[in-house]
Amino acid sequence: YDPYRTEGISGNGFDYELDVYVEKPEFKAESISGNAPEITENKGKYTLKLTVGDTCRIKADGTHGSCLFRSSNNAVAFIDERGVVTARAAGATDRKGRTKPGKAKFTTKIAGKTYTINVEVSPANK
Repeated sequence: YDPYRTEGISGNGFDYELDVYVEKPEFKAESISGNAPEITENKGKYTLKLTVGDTCRIKADGTHGSCLFRSSNNAVAFIDERGVVTARAAGATDRKGRTKPGKAKFTTKIAGKTYTINVEVSPANK
């Protein structure tokens, strides 16, 4: 099913073309290695939680063609042109020895609208 496909309709000697599209994409993460990732949505805000060393692929279901994502912080989470994500680093360690999740944002533009996925990278369990 291609939600952006053009449908041809004929009738009474006239031809019509309709462009069909999806209002909002559904973002999914598929594990390549490491923990099983999941993208959650809450009131239009997307979050992806990973552990250092995890690799996954992000897909945007309900879209036509490919989506190009950009990372706000490649040192924490890198995403390539195919949507493959590598969780690289957690955040800083506080005075009590607790490491905070590293933070990054992936952005993409679909049908003229910008979408952001907030990424949190936790340290690997020892």
